[in-house]
Amino acid sequence: MPDVASLAINLEAVLPELIMVVAALAVMAVDMFGSEQRPALRRSLPWLTLAGMAVAALSSAWLWSRPLVTFQGMAASDHFSLTLNFVILTAAALAILVGVNAIPLVNKQTGEYYTLLLLASAGMMMMGSAIDLIVVFLALEIFSLALYILSGLDRNNPRSTEASIKYFLLGAFASSFFVYGAALLYGATGSTRYAEIGQVLGSGQGDLYLLYFGLGLLIVGFGFKISLVPFHMWTPDVYQGAPTPVTAFMSAGTKAAGFAALIRILLVAVPSQQETWAWPLAIIAVITMTLGNLSALRQSSLKRMLAYSSIAHAGYVLVALVP
Repeated sequence: MPDVASLAINLEAVLPELIMVVAALAVMAVDMFGSEQRPALRRSLPWLTLAGMAVAALSSAWLWSRPLVTFQGMAASDHFSLTLNFVILTAAALAILVGVNAIPLVNKQTGEYYTLLLLASAGMMMMGSAIDLIVVFLALEIFSLALYILSGLDRNNPRSTEASIKYFLLGAFASSFFVYGAALLYGATGSTRYAEIGQVLGSGQGDLYLLYFGLGLLIVGFGFKISLVPFHMWTPDVYQGAPTPVTAFMSAGTKAAGFAALIRILLVAVPSQQETWAWPLAIIAVITMTLGNLSALRQSSLKRMLAYSSIAHAGYVLVALVP
């Protein structure tokens, strides 16, 4: 049983994420009251968004020197999660600056862009903080739903609409793999918390058959989010159809968040099974690097070339998980 301290509702553990959500609500409120008669309000949206991100970054820096803090044993504030926060916030801030002039050209309702970007960033940040499979799924859906809409933000572009629909359909399909895998891990170990799963497996208990099937399904779910071969087919179409600032944000944010959650699961929840999951990941990494680079060479579209390049880079990062 977890100790009482780990069950405390300590908001410090999720303070940066809470700040991002509050900033999103503030942006929505300002956008709602902004109108053609008060254009200054809407012109302030990108700077209000950046201000919210700056406060979230400051809160992450404040938490850096504090000891490990947990939120009911389901989310943690440590150097790993805080580093991810800075990566996501940097990517989001650059997407804001790039989109100041670009987004109004594709969608006059710019408040949607800034609000969804803040919510997507909050979900990505939570992916690194999560130490429970349920929280990972919630964070996954928060940032995925926001990205589905952001991909189709250019309503006058058929490719943008196509990108949004493809991303949504394949994303929902991949999420079902993740949920089923998490359910099998719970059935195998009796817990959804990483530390408790690791303790059960480390003591030689648990149903290994359920564990292997569940872990395989989890890898499929994460493989979609981080564009590993053969779960990468959506990436070139979505990158090409989405507005350029959204593509830039997705290319960095989704992979950072996905790898952060995958690293925690593999190294905290199932390190005792490393000999089992290491060799499939090694094979996937080699195939991903090879296919991504070779496919990038044949592209005539810059966005599609960058998409295949990002697929190859996902393979490079995956190599770090293979001993």
